[in-house]
Amino acid sequence: MVELTVGYVSGIIAAGIFVARYLFPTLSALILMSLVQEKNTAVTWSVLARTLQSSLWPTILRSDSDCSIGVDRAVNLESWIRVVVAAIISTAGIVTPLGLYDVVLPAPESTPKTFSYIPDQSPMGAGTPPRHSLGFNRRCGLYICPGSNSNITVPGNLDPEWNITIPWNLTYAFASGLSELSPTVSSIWDIEWRNYELTRRENYNKGSLYAVGSYRQVENRILSDRIEVAEGVIMDTKNGGIGFRNHTLPPQSHHGSTWTEDLLFVVPQTSCVNLNLTLDFKWQSFPVNVTVTDRGGFVNLRHQQPEHSIVQTQHNFDLHNKAYTGAWLTNAMGMIYLNVTNPSSHGYAQSFEYVNSAVGKSFPILNKGTGVSWGPDGISTSTMWGDFFNIPDPGYNASGRAWDIASVRYPNPFNITTKNFTNIGPLCQGHSMFDYANMTNVGVVCGIVYGAARRTDGGNHLIRESDSTWQIPIYSCASAAKALIKTVRFRYDGSGSLGGLRVVDMTEKTYQTEDENPLWGVENTSIRLDVAQPLWGIVSKEYQNRSDISVIRKESLWLPGFGDTTLSLPVNGLLNLPGASFHLSSFAYLYSLSSSITNSVSDYTGETSSALYSKWRGYSTQADTTSTIINLIWTDIVANAVVGTRGWLSPQGIPVGSANVSGQVEVPVTEYRKTIQYRVPFGIPAFFALFWILLSMVTVMILLLCGKARPSLVRRYLNHTSVGRTMTLLLYPGWTEPQALTTAWASSVGTKKIDVSVLAPSSADPVESETPPALKRRCTL
Repeated sequence: MVELTVGYVSGIIAAGIFVARYLFPTLSALILMSLVQEKNTAVTWSVLARTLQSSLWPTILRSDSDCSIGVDRAVNLESWIRVVVAAIISTAGIVTPLGLYDVVLPAPESTPKTFSYIPDQSPMGAGTPPRHSLGFNRRCGLYICPGSNSNITVPGNLDPEWNITIPWNLTYAFASGLSELSPTVSSIWDIEWRNYELTRRENYNKGSLYAVGSYRQVENRILSDRIEVAEGVIMDTKNGGIGFRNHTLPPQSHHGSTWTEDLLFVVPQTSCVNLNLTLDFKWQSFPVNVTVTDRGGFVNLRHQQPEHSIVQTQHNFDLHNKAYTGAWLTNAMGMIYLNVTNPSSHGYAQSFEYVNSAVGKSFPILNKGTGVSWGPDGISTSTMWGDFFNIPDPGYNASGRAWDIASVRYPNPFNITTKNFTNIGPLCQGHSMFDYANMTNVGVVCGIVYGAARRTDGGNHLIRESDSTWQIPIYSCASAAKALIKTVRFRYDGSGSLGGLRVVDMTEKTYQTEDENPLWGVENTSIRLDVAQPLWGIVSKEYQNRSDISVIRKESLWLPGFGDTTLSLPVNGLLNLPGASFHLSSFAYLYSLSSSITNSVSDYTGETSSALYSKWRGYSTQADTTSTIINLIWTDIVANAVVGTRGWLSPQGIPVGSANVSGQVEVPVTEYRKTIQYRVPFGIPAFFALFWILLSMVTVMILLLCGKARPSLVRRYLNHTSVGRTMTLLLYPGWTEPQALTTAWASSVGTKKIDVSVLAPSSADPVESETPPALKRRCTL
């Protein structure tokens, strides 16, 4: 159905007026003919002739005025041109308005507007408590935290007393670079736990209250597939990423407004490598006849071990190499366990002297797959590398125990156990918890991803059917987070609520020269990663040559740290320093997803949501889209875990823990206004009409200059073609001059009655015998 616009309505009205313009004179002329008498004055017949000739009756009845036989060529040509041009003008009158439409467009210039804080009325806002003023804190095990100006006090036999407050010099340092950036760019100190607890320990800050992180699932938006705003954050649920913003908005306007901001984003980066192995099974209320099938992961495995020992820095950081390292080691160890190949030991000169596999070859591992973390209901992740091979633990002895009945054990001539897989994680990460907290050790979390199961018997993937066959792809993935600045363009509909704010587009901020890139700083410590996560942020030039801070001028920063995969929640609930750990604690949690729902955290596997399962099934068919699964889950977890507190109303100085939401600031805003636009093709008839009108005007001007186009000449022909005047000249000869003025003619013989009831017009008034006045004047002359 065509949508009616202002232009279309105008065209319809114009068409109606066009019809009425010609229909009414035609109808009124017909009415007039039924009322007029056949004896009337000569003036009446002249006026009546004009009425008839200006209607459609001459054309309908094909009367004399519509005839072309014997007509002068110039008259005939003009009549045809007039008809064509009249048709063009009539068409233009109808079609031209159709091109009109109104559209809301941004104004050509921006105007300063006062922004104010707008609370989020969605569940995200309702589930976010007010911000506290206790500030950030951290403890570095039994060590004094870097930059701390306090000592450990041990009074007698009591526990040590700790000052866990972060000193001002560190707070200033890792936000010192903000003064050179847009006031909306956040620092590590503008990232807070969304939910928190206030607690007290006698040996922490002399028993005073302090805040610690807490995780409570507020909302699940993982299926949104768009860029959304929520209390304190911007969520990219399409590609993955979190921006930090305390949401302030301009005043309400009729059509809304738009503006741009530079914001700090932390973006998940994941690389996955397909193991080219699948888990295949039959469904009978649970998986049975479970096999590992070689899809090329064994038979086509490169025999050269990847160079995972290469030191990677901020400049050459390679996630794909890390994921490939995990995949290669997993497959190689699995091959040795299944005796598909040999290691470079046990009497063999080198590894891979034989490969007993082929594409499509299956290796049974479970008769009965109960109690496994994977299944047909959704995805699952694990940091237990090679767990799907059902490899025995160290010291295993097949003694016919009940739980071994479901397993398929292999001879295992090379004595491969789960211990052989424990180093895969650290090798994939590139460091361990015992390395130092500094810029070199980028925070990486690695694990296995079991894709969503899909049926191989042609059945519906959403239906579990007895004796149906299923297949699960397996991937090795490595994840890290990158901090960068993005330029975000907002549009606000002026509704007065945060629901009216949306992100129009979002791009990484570009820099013209190398010196314009942000100067990122990372705490350089001699403390292990399992004790403290390093601080990071944008610093000023004065920190370039400090030994306790490593700096790099780059468009982005790979965030440092260590992901502790033993955490049961995506939040460190011991202290309050979310900016240093939220990215890794969220990764660490999501690499332990299983079909069992964890307390306080939503189900991200798809087991309880067929829509999510269907989405993951489509994503987990390829390695690159499997990495998107990790990024999207991370984004949703982080959005529920942290909140940004910096915005236009934040103090321009260095923040200490929490942004201020009071005061006013004016921001350049481009308001939207309703304007009228026109679609040019609809104006083509009008252009043709204008052409003919201009051509006519030019022709008239030329004729006027030549003296051929004169009003007196027009009057002369009007008098000659006036039917009443012509009849009086014939019926009352000599009573008036042929070119007498209309008033003189009408007063003399124009009132004479003429009868048209007979074949030829005749005078209805008697013709006087005296000499007509016109002849008298001629005789006198």
